[in-house]
Amino acid sequence: MRSLKDARKDAREFMQNSNRYYTLISFSKRFGYYHCHDKDGHSVYFCEKSGKLEPIHSEYADQFFRNKRIYDKQKRKKTK
Repeated sequence: MRSLKDARKDAREFMQNSNRYYTLISFSKRFGYYHCHDKDGHSVYFCEKSGKLEPIHSEYADQFFRNKRIYDKQKRKKTK
C-alpha cells in the first residue's frame, strides 16, 4: 500500500512534467493512495502544484474522512 506522502510526491512530479496546475489523489483499500489526472470514484484530495492538499466534497470522500477520523481516534486510544 502506498502512503499519502508517496502519492503526493508522484503528483507533484507529474504536474511539473505536464505543466498542470492540479491533479487528484485517490484512495482505495487495495492500492492505498495514488494520483490520477481525471476524477474517478475514489478521489479524496485535490493536489495543487505547490503540493497543497484540499479535500474533495463527494459522497466517497466524505465517507472516507469520516472513517479515517474514527480509525485515528481508535488508534490513539490503543496507544494510551
